[in-house]
Amino acid sequence: ADTLVGGTLQVDNHISASYMTLANRISHEGDEDTYISLSNNSISFTLANGQHFNMNGNNDTSTFNNSDFRINSSRPDFRVFNATGHVGVGTDTPTVPLEVSSSTAAQLKLTNTVAKAAEFTVAANGDLTITPSGSAIFDSNLTINGNSTLGNASGDVTTINGTAVTIPNGLNFDSNTLVIDHTNNRVGIGAAAPTKALEVVGDVQISGVTPFITIGDGDAEDCGILLNSTGSGVSGIDYYVAIDYSYNTNNG
Repeated sequence: ADTLVGGTLQVDNHISASYMTLANRISHEGDEDTYISLSNNSISFTLANGQHFNMNGNNDTSTFNNSDFRINSSRPDFRVFNATGHVGVGTDTPTVPLEVSSSTAAQLKLTNTVAKAAEFTVAANGDLTITPSGSAIFDSNLTINGNSTLGNASGDVTTINGTAVTIPNGLNFDSNTLVIDHTNNRVGIGAAAPTKALEVVGDVQISGVTPFITIGDGDAEDCGILLNSTGSGVSGIDYYVAIDYSYNTNNG
C-alpha cells in the first residue's frame, strides 16, 4: 500500500520501495549539509562546501562545481581541476590547459584509421619526435627557432619546390666549402669571407664538349683576366690579359 508522509521521514536502517516520490531532498542524518536535492528536471549532489554535481535535463548538461573531476584515483589517469580548468592525463599537476604525461609510450596519438595515424613523443631529455604513418605537411608558414637538422642519414634527400629560397643571414655549407655573403652579394668556394662576387680558393676545372668562359659587360676593352700567384710552380706570376671585343666578330 502507499504510504504518505507529510513532513520528514526518518529511517534508522533501510527503506525498500518500488517507487518513491520526494518533494525536495535526501539528506544524511547528523550531516545536514550533505544531501541530494531534486527540482524540476534536475538533481544535485551537495557537500559541506557547496554543490558538487548537478544533472540538468532542461539544458542537457552535467556540471561539476567546487571540486575536481577525477577518474581512477589509484593512479593519475584523468583529472579536471576546478580552480584552473586545467586537464591532466597521466598527471595530477597539469600546468597548462591540457597536459598529457607518459614515460613509457607516446603521449599523444592522432588517428584517422588504425593504420593511418601520427604519434607525438617527448623523450626523457625533452626531445620531441613526431612519427606519422604518412608525410607531415604544413599548409602554412613554418618557423623554427634554434638549431635544426634535416635528415638523419646520408641517403636522406631534401627537396625544395619553391621558386625562390631566401636566406637573410647568409649561408655556409660544411665549414666554408660554399659561402654565400648576403651583405655584399658574394659567393665564396673555400673562402670564408669572399672579397669578390665569386672567390675560389683552390684549383678550378672546367670541362665539357665545348667549354668556355664569357667575361665582360659588352664594352670593348673593358674586361680582362688578372693572374697573380706567390705559390709554388710558376713563381711570381703577375699578368693581366686584356680582352678586346672589337676583334671578336661573332662575340662568342
